[in-house]
Amino acid sequence: MFKQAVYNADLTECLEIGYFENWKGEIQIEQFLPTTKKVPKVLPKEITSLELAFHRNENAYIDGVEYWNTKNITDMNYMFFEAENFNQDISTWDASNVIDMTEMFAGASKFNQDLSKWDTSNVNVFGQNIGASNPNWKPEHRPKFNKTIGKFNCLK
Repeated sequence: MFKQAVYNADLTECLEIGYFENWKGEIQIEQFLPTTKKVPKVLPKEITSLELAFHRNENAYIDGVEYWNTKNITDMNYMFFEAENFNQDISTWDASNVIDMTEMFAGASKFNQDLSKWDTSNVNVFGQNIGASNPNWKPEHRPKFNKTIGKFNCLK
């Protein structure tokens, strides 16, 4: 399964989201260009992985992403990796089926949104608490993990 992303002329708006089957057999979103400021409000239901979706994105706000239905997503690892300026409210996303949040916000140094209400009960891979190395992200805003994972104690 493969679909290539379509962009406007100045490459700031993704008109159609691309995706492909990755090595794990997941349908993974095609990484957006760093200049992407706007995406479709509807996430294709085939997509189960948002791995690296906004890697190195340059923007604080990405119009449309706040409306995504993420109920089918199982993989959010490195999703906003090194997206230094990103700081948008995505608290309404449904993370209940996500298994992997490895370094989701690592390097997203301005991110400080409240995700404490996310249901992370299925997450079993997260690495550095999905971006706890960010000094601007208040601990009370981070998702709560209610289990011990390897050497990490994530109990509330």
